[in-house]
Amino acid sequence: MPRPPRPLEPSRSAAHWLGAEIRHWRSLRGLTQNQLGALVHISGDLVSKMEKAERPCRPTHAAALDAALDTGGVLSRCLALANAEMDNRSRLRSAQFGAARVRIWAMTCDNAHGRAAGAFL
Repeated sequence: MPRPPRPLEPSRSAAHWLGAEIRHWRSLRGLTQNQLGALVHISGDLVSKMEKAERPCRPTHAAALDAALDTGGVLSRCLALANAEMDNRSRLRSAQFGAARVRIWAMTCDNAHGRAAGAFL
């Protein structure tokens, strides 16, 4: 007997929302993950991981899933949102990393010149 699907958390991120949409459309069409994977030439395991937002959905996958599930392009539009959110997170991490490097550099300079750490900040 197959186990029940793990509950998804679509409000967690755009990628999780995309995964929930993939599952919704797959269930609506009465397909298993393996059946859907076979239709779009990917593994059922990859379908599972995309549904749980454990692996990113590529544009080619989204387009193939849209066609196989007859979604009218919903998944490709969701993917654009998920990618934009990922880009924003990446920029934020980069900015945080840059700020940390500046703080470390300032402390290194302070220590090299015998000043109290953070004197320039």
